[in-house]
Amino acid sequence: MPSRVKRSTPFGTACFVGLHAADIYLQYYLTKQGGAAKLLSLIGLQTVPIAKTAYADILVCLAGLGSLKQIFWVIGISENEMPTGQAVEISIANTVFASINAFLASWAMSSLATSTGLLLSDASVTQELSKNPILAAAVAVYVLGIVIETVSELQRKTFKADAKNKGKPYAGGLFGVARHVNYGGHALWQGANAMAAGGLASAIAVFSFFTYAFISNSIPVLDKYCSESHFFGVPLIVAAS
Repeated sequence: MPSRVKRSTPFGTACFVGLHAADIYLQYYLTKQGGAAKLLSLIGLQTVPIAKTAYADILVCLAGLGSLKQIFWVIGISENEMPTGQAVEISIANTVFASINAFLASWAMSSLATSTGLLLSDASVTQELSKNPILAAAVAVYVLGIVIETVSELQRKTFKADAKNKGKPYAGGLFGVARHVNYGGHALWQGANAMAAGGLASAIAVFSFFTYAFISNSIPVLDKYCSESHFFGVPLIVAAS
């Protein structure tokens, strides 16, 4: 999980921003320009022609918004250091999950387009969403997850910016609902992104992965850090559980 040390690390932050920005272009190539389908065809797998469709536009937007959210977090929210190694590690993980989604959407055996009959010809984004409730639900949950994660972190940042709250735990706003509500929001939008690409099974797998990672790794480390300096006044409710 991200370091708890509060200090500026310009080079690590620049690496984080640059790699996440580069991922937006990679996902555009894999989906909108058919890069994933070309690679799948090379190994003899049947593909779905999603390139240059509204469905591809939706997938690119979801992947891009995820990267932009992460960039906003490291520049505008986080006050902790971002070591170069950690920046590279987080960025690679983000690219791996986003790229898996691109391949799932392009492979005929897994694509949501195959299982739900997406309109892959001249349909607009609005038409795709109105004709496919699973895709519409995925986009809605994705937006919900992004909003939960971002708003909760901004609320906490505002609280901590007030000098009179120094050393105090934040239990207001969305964190009053769940102690780790930001992690829950992150798991939601990652799962929804997978759902838009590969359907419900992919969503469950990705959501479960992030939930397990947070519960078994990130949350215990954060709880240990907080317990050494704070008293929690919030019930232990993990939004991602």
